[in-house]
Amino acid sequence: MEIKPIKKIKSVGQERISPDNYLKRIPFNTPLTSSNRQTVAFVNHRLYFEGKEMGEAINACMQNTPHHLSQMAAELEAFKEACLKKRKNKKNKRGLLGILSTNPEGYDEDELAVIFALSDAYIKKISDLIKKRYDETKDGINLVFDENAQLIINSMNIHAFVDQCRASPNPKSLLFLKGVRSRLAHVLENKVSSRNYERIRDVILELFKEIDEILGKGG
Repeated sequence: MEIKPIKKIKSVGQERISPDNYLKRIPFNTPLTSSNRQTVAFVNHRLYFEGKEMGEAINACMQNTPHHLSQMAAELEAFKEACLKKRKNKKNKRGLLGILSTNPEGYDEDELAVIFALSDAYIKKISDLIKKRYDETKDGINLVFDENAQLIINSMNIHAFVDQCRASPNPKSLLFLKGVRSRLAHVLENKVSSRNYERIRDVILELFKEIDEILGKGG
């Protein structure tokens, strides 16, 4: 039996291995980030969410579902915890007080204070938005005020409809207007616990006067 020598594998010289190939910095991600990119970032004493300043990002998501808003708050909480783990050490490797840190990418106490203060403020803002969305959609009634302070119920502009009925009353529109008045009475009854109840009440009571005037003339 003939024994064949094993073919020698050519080794790779150390000079051919670039340190950048195996010493690449691992990107920091929050635990809830679904992709391999950072969702929340702290830059120049500001918080950013997916590249947008956090306040701007929250305003852009005001009409999103409560689940999406809750996810933003959860990512902020996760970011706080991750930053705390990256806190810079107050002592150097010899155990002496100094400015040296075993984690050069970490945050000092002042930076952590800013991160926590901003995060808590934005989380409260998100919480208030979620509460507002809950109040608006409770009992199947989505109630909001547009930029002109007009009442919108389930995507219907009540003020615009009342104005239309006043300008062109007809049996069909007046019948529908009676239904709108009943719906407004239902809203008034079921929004007592809403934090905007006083505003809602004042607007609806004024609408009652306008509707009753139109129905009185049409009747």
